[in-house]
Amino acid sequence: MAMLIKSRVTYSVVVFIMSMILLFVTKPKLFFDSKGEIKNFGATSSDKETIYSLGVFTVIMAIIVFYIFCVIDIVFD
Repeated sequence: MAMLIKSRVTYSVVVFIMSMILLFVTKPKLFFDSKGEIKNFGATSSDKETIYSLGVFTVIMAIIVFYIFCVIDIVFD
């Protein structure tokens, strides 16, 4: 059981780090402005603000990645 949790966490951390690297390399316009800087959280129509917070996105993505590996362990166990 302990080894199962350890591998699940390890795989989740690796996939999360790789996806964050991909996010910061590609710099999608949803989170980054034209200069490559992270947009501020806000609801104005300016190009420097977004309604999607990068911090909230990373937390949700970490939870989803861990959940996916939990489901994989349950299905193939």
